[in-house]
Amino acid sequence: MKRRRDTLDNDGLKSAPGSIDVMISLADLYIQNNLLDQAVELLSGVYSENPDEPRIIEKLIELYILKGNETKAKILLQQGLSVDKNYEGFQKYMKLIEEEKTADRIREEIAEAVEVTEEVIPLEELEEAKTPGEETVEEQVEKLEEVEKPLIEVPEKEVEQKVEEEAGVDPIKRVLSALFEIDDVLGMILSDETGLLIAENVKVTIDTESTGALLSSIYTETVSTLERLNLGGFDYIIFEFPRGVILILASPPIILTVMCKKEVQEGLLLLKAKRVMDELKNMLGV
Repeated sequence: MKRRRDTLDNDGLKSAPGSIDVMISLADLYIQNNLLDQAVELLSGVYSENPDEPRIIEKLIELYILKGNETKAKILLQQGLSVDKNYEGFQKYMKLIEEEKTADRIREEIAEAVEVTEEVIPLEELEEAKTPGEETVEEQVEKLEEVEKPLIEVPEKEVEQKVEEEAGVDPIKRVLSALFEIDDVLGMILSDETGLLIAENVKVTIDTESTGALLSSIYTETVSTLERLNLGGFDYIIFEFPRGVILILASPPIILTVMCKKEVQEGLLLLKAKRVMDELKNMLGV
């Protein structure tokens, strides 16, 4: 899916540094979910607008190495060095490429970056804990009864279906789909402040790229007008049309647009959309 910026000026992304951070966070999320093609597609569009941005070049180098295309990675690395030969990320990949262990090393780094939290039992509690021999008969019987309690069984077909549905699914789309729990929701578009499409999940046939860009520009112009009038900001806009409703919920640098039928309950829609936005912000680290 190509992402275009027909309705925006060429310096759009450059004027919104937060957009770069969002795109890199989203690319990392794709990598963690083994959606490498989606990550390359996403960052290629950003790269075309920001060819001298070291962070974008570095992330594309990582992606091409992970995909096994070291030729493309080396070409990008040379371009990156021409932009900033002292950039730490480029120096790191020069060393990795020389070692010829790039893909494995990068995968190891990604795995190490995932934080795993484990419960740590204080030493005092360990010292005070009873050994099995010190437990009373009643306590041991209670433990056995607890273990033997029947577990809630999930049908095997249901488990297989869930695994199949989640395998290779865009994590952002999975979060957006929560809004479909409201029957009157027709679709969602997630974009940045410059109108660049991040993700979409719609039931109707529309040009999501142009629609997202248009609605983002409406949000940006509205914010600019309110600032000039010194009227303060806003969290969301609801447009009511003869045959539908559009909600624009903003949390810079990302904007969530939800399109609905006329009959939608706006209070419920807003509540659900805010929950989805909070989850998206946590996923993207914004």
